[in-house]
Amino acid sequence: MSKATDPGRYMKPFADPAIAVTEAVTGIYAVQEELLRRRPGLWDVVREVAAGGDPPIPSYARVPQDALVSMVLGSAIDLMWRRTRTVYAVHPDMAAELTGSTSDVLAGSVFRHLPHTCPLLVFAEPLPTRLANGQPGRVYGVYVVGSVRTARGGSRYVSTDDEDMATLSLMIVTGAEDDAGRWQDWELSRVRVPLAERFTVADAIAASIAHYSLDESVQDGRTIADVEAWLGSILPVILNTLLYACTDDADTIAVPAPRAGRKAKAKRGKEKRREKPTRVLKLGWRLGPALKAARAAVRQARHAAVHTGRRLPPHQRRGHFKMVRYGPELCFEKPAYIKPYMVSLDLLAELGLDTRLIPVQARRAPQPRESESRA
Repeated sequence: MSKATDPGRYMKPFADPAIAVTEAVTGIYAVQEELLRRRPGLWDVVREVAAGGDPPIPSYARVPQDALVSMVLGSAIDLMWRRTRTVYAVHPDMAAELTGSTSDVLAGSVFRHLPHTCPLLVFAEPLPTRLANGQPGRVYGVYVVGSVRTARGGSRYVSTDDEDMATLSLMIVTGAEDDAGRWQDWELSRVRVPLAERFTVADAIAASIAHYSLDESVQDGRTIADVEAWLGSILPVILNTLLYACTDDADTIAVPAPRAGRKAKAKRGKEKRREKPTRVLKLGWRLGPALKAARAAVRQARHAAVHTGRRLPPHQRRGHFKMVRYGPELCFEKPAYIKPYMVSLDLLAELGLDTRLIPVQARRAPQPRESESRA
């Protein structure tokens, strides 16, 4: 990547970190689009892939084919996102809470409940991680689309609300850093999450690791164990955040749209079609800090309280995802998030600590989809 994609170039002008990270991530594909359009017919291939096609990707002299395929597929995923331009920006405290959340057995259709198709997930405070080759880095964002198998044995991209979606396809945007924590380059990783008819988050992570290990060559000094450790560290928070966005009462706040990231000049005599403004929805910006404060109060109480052994000391149970039935004769399923809750909360009150909970306004519960109503 060129210096034009340095995240600092985009993040400095914005006081809101949610918008700053969004601009940094989407700026990558603005540069890639310019490069792909220079090759005759190549952008048409990107459009066809984004429309659900599986066209052959041409080869060019002096251009590594694997790098070209990666650019085409990544740009197609970005083009699918640009149809709705919806961003879920996660508060760092909420990301920390969701990382440790557990789940019951989930339905394979669970991610079709995302309220917005093909969203971009960004972390307002990029998540520290180790890349598959051991280099330090931070996860800035994740593009989310679906995919299905083709008759030829390959796969093609589909929208996340497609009834045939059998795999969740993720494009993970990671900023590689040096040992001093300075940004060096972007690493774009495509990860597929197979969705069984019934699965847990742990099942999905294991299937993703197995699929990645089989499909990706071991290179740059990385080993399969390195890949397993990398995906095992970042997929829990990604999948749990998407599950949380699927729930009826997710804590969301809409923020003003950032400026348009693309400034390509239109040809003389033609006006460039104006793109839809980006819609940024903050996830967990009220609930995340509240849960962190409650957890801190619990730690304080555990140090101060004298445990008699008759009751559990004050502590906070982790959040948990489960499927609930709804609709006529309870024939449909959707995910629900059981928020972290306090055990022995009255012991906190006895210590004079504030035990009031911060209410979060719930969204209106979605009605069954038209296709579900006809089923």
